[in-house]
Amino acid sequence: MDDILEQSQCDCWWVPGDVHVVNRPEITYMYSQREDRLYNSVLRVRAADSEHARLMEEVCHRHAHAESEWRLTESSSSAGLIQLLQAHGYDLRIRCVAYSLPVNAARPPPPDDVVIRQVQTRSDLLEMYSTMDRAFEREVRDHDNDDLAHYLRLGVGPDARSRGFIAYDKATDEPLCAAAFNSYPSLGIGFLWGGGTVPHARGRG
Repeated sequence: MDDILEQSQCDCWWVPGDVHVVNRPEITYMYSQREDRLYNSVLRVRAADSEHARLMEEVCHRHAHAESEWRLTESSSSAGLIQLLQAHGYDLRIRCVAYSLPVNAARPPPPDDVVIRQVQTRSDLLEMYSTMDRAFEREVRDHDNDDLAHYLRLGVGPDARSRGFIAYDKATDEPLCAAAFNSYPSLGIGFLWGGGTVPHARGRG
């Protein structure tokens, strides 16, 4: 599963046009003029230990203005690379654990007092993002108009590979929960991202 997840991260179909993707046999990474680590990330490493210092110098140059991130699976990681990252000021902040289940697995139905709607419009997309921010108890962020248009194009229509959903209180129409789903047909998987429920609505199913 680690290798499949790594391949999904290297499939950069979703990135905006100002984000550059470097894909060579020894490394895959993204860089941009944005400060967000989402767009300044190393996605895969397949280099000998003797090459790590050169790659580190290259990535540090590309990410010099931004928060930089290395996403390391077991196939990309090594003790030597970890030591080199630490020497350059990186530390382990996030450890991701993935769980998988078949699409036909049993799951409970939505509660009767909740209605789920798919994101279809710009205002829906903004509401999905703000609900996610509230669910993770962080400040609601502003979003660039070009980015909103870009991500809406990816998420609407028969060929969409990213679909967003919002769960609303049926009585008040308050958004309570939001999540999105990305599909990777060539890998035979899809995954949820950004899913969360606003604090006061948790425990309702």
